[in-house]
Amino acid sequence: MAASNHADVLDQMRAHGLLVDTLEVGRMARCRVEGEREKRGWYSLHEITGSRGDLLIVGSFGVWRGNDQGTVKVDLRKTELTPEQREAIANRIAQDQRRAKAERKALAERAARHAEHAWSRYVPTGESDYLARKGIQAHGVRFSPSGNGTFAVPMLDTAGRVHGLQIIRDRKRHGRDKEYWPAGVTKKGRFHLIGSPVWVVLVAEGYATAASLHEATGLPVAVAFDAGNLAPVARELRQRYRQARVLVCADDDDLVVHKGTSQDPGCGHRFALGDAPTLCPQCQQPHHRGNAGVTAASATALEVDGSWIKPAWADPDARLASWVDSARKITDFNDLHQAEGLHVVRVQIEAHLSALKWRPSTRAASPPDAGGGDKPLQPIGSPYELLERFALVYGKKGMLFDRQEHALVTLDDMKHACANRGVWSTWMEHSDRAIVRPEEVGFDPAGEDSNITCNLWSGWPTRPQAGRCEKLLELLGYMCGEQSHEQRDLLEWVTRWLAYPIQKPGAKMKTCLVVHGPQGTGKNLFFEAIMGIYGRYGSIIGQDAIEDKYTDWASRKLFLIADEVVARADLYHVKNKLKSLITGDWIRIRLMYMSSYEERNHVNIVFLSNEAMPVVLEEDDRRHAVIWTPAKASAQFYGEVLEEIRNGGIEALHDYLLNVDLGDFHPGTPPPNTSAKRELVKLGLDSPMRFYDDVIDGELDGITATVGLAGDWYEAYRTWCGRHGHKPAPQPKFVNALTRKRAVLHDRPRYLSPSGKVLQHAVLSLVRAEPPEGADRRSWYGEHIRGFRDAVDRFKGAL
Repeated sequence: MAASNHADVLDQMRAHGLLVDTLEVGRMARCRVEGEREKRGWYSLHEITGSRGDLLIVGSFGVWRGNDQGTVKVDLRKTELTPEQREAIANRIAQDQRRAKAERKALAERAARHAEHAWSRYVPTGESDYLARKGIQAHGVRFSPSGNGTFAVPMLDTAGRVHGLQIIRDRKRHGRDKEYWPAGVTKKGRFHLIGSPVWVVLVAEGYATAASLHEATGLPVAVAFDAGNLAPVARELRQRYRQARVLVCADDDDLVVHKGTSQDPGCGHRFALGDAPTLCPQCQQPHHRGNAGVTAASATALEVDGSWIKPAWADPDARLASWVDSARKITDFNDLHQAEGLHVVRVQIEAHLSALKWRPSTRAASPPDAGGGDKPLQPIGSPYELLERFALVYGKKGMLFDRQEHALVTLDDMKHACANRGVWSTWMEHSDRAIVRPEEVGFDPAGEDSNITCNLWSGWPTRPQAGRCEKLLELLGYMCGEQSHEQRDLLEWVTRWLAYPIQKPGAKMKTCLVVHGPQGTGKNLFFEAIMGIYGRYGSIIGQDAIEDKYTDWASRKLFLIADEVVARADLYHVKNKLKSLITGDWIRIRLMYMSSYEERNHVNIVFLSNEAMPVVLEEDDRRHAVIWTPAKASAQFYGEVLEEIRNGGIEALHDYLLNVDLGDFHPGTPPPNTSAKRELVKLGLDSPMRFYDDVIDGELDGITATVGLAGDWYEAYRTWCGRHGHKPAPQPKFVNALTRKRAVLHDRPRYLSPSGKVLQHAVLSLVRAEPPEGADRRSWYGEHIRGFRDAVDRFKGAL
């Protein structure tokens, strides 16, 4: 059944200039408008039941002009509605809107998948009649593989996902040169970015305009695709690049034609709005036209606390004459580029930025997740790129911070990267060169240090993705040993230790891992997969790196694998250096040909070794978690692990670790005291401590924990060393070790010799023994000293 007011609604919409023959109900629809090629018209209609049981159409319609959608409600003056019906209208509209929103979301997702597939098939190089006609180059676009001159501009979000394509064709072949593809693409907030925003980003409507602006100034420019999308794009950019100011470069849409509507036909006169803001100068009737480009740009600038600019023409009369005589509109900065030259575009933009006092700021650094270092490097052809990109570090002998690469380079490096001497010499003489203090340069993955304006962190090089990493986790569990209670605690601790700095970038653990055992267990296989998550922020170091005077290998690192770093002969040689690397807050970075500097320590270390004693541990150690691996598993198992890695296991492991429940785990959580750790501690004891432990454990025949002269104890120790192949420590060091580390009593009591003479010598008491009540103290000591000497003589004489 047709709606009773169907014809009336059609008449209302046509009177407003919308070209419609049939009506689509229950969804937002687009349509053309009289005198225009683009579908600027829209309507959103719904059906309800009227008071007499007939169907009625309700809703709204309008014409997009810049950011204004020109909403007009359907006039229901001829229909009487009860309050209940009005409430029903509101409910029905809300239901239709929810359904339409879900449908648009699903359609947009399908469109994005189609666009990503098509984009992957386009090629990076090609030729285009459009580019030649506009006098611009290709910036981040791709060309049709058929070579027909068609190219695509990606419509991206801030994460870099392709949501749709603007297809630009050869007008001579296809008639119409632009199309948004595929159907259902969501344009709002999507953009194409030319360059990398640092201190400023320009926003323009079309690709040609953006390309001209970028080629004229070297500044980053975002393509918003039309005036209505300027504000959504500017909001996205402002959120993404918080340090960058937004300059909206408007299309000057002041050249209009008096078209009128079906009810009020215009006279067709072409004129400039500046001469006739409300009435047509030809027929003196209201023209109902506005400057959509300037209106949208000015409103956008106000919303994002930015600024806007429109092209200024050297001969406005000639521009108007071109419009009047040939209907050729000259409105944007690409038109200015072609009419007056690229240098005119540059001068106008620079003058506007200078008037605003916008310039490269010492605090204008790309956000931590901005990336950098992935695109091929190109010679720098503009001093303005140098102004954006480099900051001189004061007092560091020509050291520069490169904002694009998030790296420190020398002045010579920067000069050699320039296309010619004029580029860097202009930079050298420019008053806007950025200069920063050394303390403003640092490696801050968390982005929490307000003092750092030049961040050496450029974001995660890997993207987590849900997938299969069961074999990698099984390998970690296998290395941690059998599933005893102790080993389950170890596995949980190690998993959280790995997950914590993944979930909290830059977290400095106050502990490290020591994984040692037989060859072939998979130590390197697993931990190099972990290092794969860190990308350029991870590295494998060897003994030569630890002993080298240059420490650039530790700069900008979050994860290090120390592979066979400490050989037995070098244990004490590098012990303090490693301790500082594990627990220290700062690292002294020494580089060849550059000044040394301090960098905050974010390094977390795993020691891998086939040695039984890769590191020396103190008895009260709280820094090392020790894993002694079992013998290697089957070749088939390791093959399955490798296959999993090839099929996205690293990305899946990244995703898994991001979702590990950390509980109350923190960087200082002490590692489990495993049997492997206790054994390693024992191996690291010096000879006096090991001698003492053997005595206490009853390992020495006849030598028990008793009272004896210090010299006799030392003789027993020397004999023990000879039998075990140890070089004995000097007696003072031996006595000091026992008294300091084992709380052995060191005293000089008086005692009776066998002849009854009273003597006084140094005595060591390995037990807290006292003479029986009423016994003579000197006699008691004498008996114990003589008994211990006899035991030592027997021990020395024993085979």
